[in-house]
Amino acid sequence: MGPDEDRIIEKLHDTNPEFFNNVIEKGMVKNIEDFIMMSDVLCLPSYREGFGSIIIDAASMGVPAIGSEIDGLIDSVSDGETGILFEAGNVKKLVEAMEYTIKNDELRLKMGVSAKNRAETYFSADYVYQQQKLFYDNLVYEYLS
Repeated sequence: MGPDEDRIIEKLHDTNPEFFNNVIEKGMVKNIEDFIMMSDVLCLPSYREGFGSIIIDAASMGVPAIGSEIDGLIDSVSDGETGILFEAGNVKKLVEAMEYTIKNDELRLKMGVSAKNRAETYFSADYVYQQQKLFYDNLVYEYLS
């Protein structure tokens, strides 16, 4: 996890301490996949991401995500299908999304299945390589035409 520049975690500790009843805060770890597998949902409140690869990693393990509605994450999360997106910086909407997923086990599990299916369909190495090859083939074709 990157720096909490706006101290959102501290604000959530103050306003919604119940969110942290089952939170394990470990700091930097090398075996992130072990922690993702233990999670019910991955939460990534952020202002900027190049691409939400951690969300795709979680999705590949059947873990849905809550993330900010920003470039990068809007490509990683299908809002309402594989997770929930909220306006970046809107702590109230973040809290609502967290409460919603905590209270809706069936929906959270359904989003996890959808996330896994989407990751396998659109983000597998085979699919990405195929799309990259197609992209370069098209460039060569246009250049030679």
